[in-house]
Amino acid sequence: MSSINPFIDELQQHHKPLTQPLVTKPLVIQHKPQIRATRSDKLHNIKFPIDENLRLELKRLKKVCAPAYYRKYSEKLEQTKFNSLLLSRGLNTQKDHIDWKQSYKDSGRYMHVVINEIDYNEIGGGYGIAILKDISERRAVYCIMKAMIRWVKNGGSLEEIL
Repeated sequence: MSSINPFIDELQQHHKPLTQPLVTKPLVIQHKPQIRATRSDKLHNIKFPIDENLRLELKRLKKVCAPAYYRKYSEKLEQTKFNSLLLSRGLNTQKDHIDWKQSYKDSGRYMHVVINEIDYNEIGGGYGIAILKDISERRAVYCIMKAMIRWVKNGGSLEEIL
């Protein structure tokens, strides 16, 4: 079938089919996934094994510190909070006096510490104590807690912990 205008017939004969479709999909831009920074106030819960002597000693020390803590912060001192304060103090001051090779046994009974991101990185981070000493995070916390109890028995001040 020919059209009335010969010019249109001529165009149709010389027309080449399109190799690309007329409708194109929008370009999808590939973004690199952003590495999110870890919040500095993030908390980590670490449980560490205790034997009966360690449990009694930590409870006794908490009882002794509770009145001073209440006077200072007007809130009750919980056992986990006391353990966390003791651990933070040990990380900051007693790292050189800790016996990392002391006997360690998982007793099945645990206490907890809840520490901030900075202290956690010092224990279990890429260059933390656990990696450098080739021990677990739980064992590192256990050794620090034992060293802090030894420090208190040798005349360390509980007021410094608070």
